[in-house]
Amino acid sequence: MIALNLSVGATPTVAIAIQGSVTGSATAADWKTLVFIEEDGTTTDTKATTVTKTAAGWYFFSIYDRGGSIFPYYRVTLSANTNVTIVEAWLCESNWTKPLDFRSTAPDLGNVGGYH
Repeated sequence: MIALNLSVGATPTVAIAIQGSVTGSATAADWKTLVFIEEDGTTTDTKATTVTKTAAGWYFFSIYDRGGSIFPYYRVTLSANTNVTIVEAWLCESNWTKPLDFRSTAPDLGNVGGYH
């Protein structure tokens, strides 16, 4: 999930897109435009590659990963930007690709505090 906090000036508008890359290079061809779903508090999920915002506040975007590709590099691109500034940006990661391990094991207390 990517979280953005935007501040705005007079007559604001900005188009937001999210891209992923395996190499993180400056070469445009190395970046893939990603499909995402905006978490907006409604029950309707709309997949998009770009979204336009005109108001200040927090916006949350979940990357819609249909092909199982996870990128080590992400970037948020702002285009058609008029009077919009990113105040904060967060990448909230989860490691959901690993198998879940529900086993519970007791801690090793064999040498706690130097005592046996």
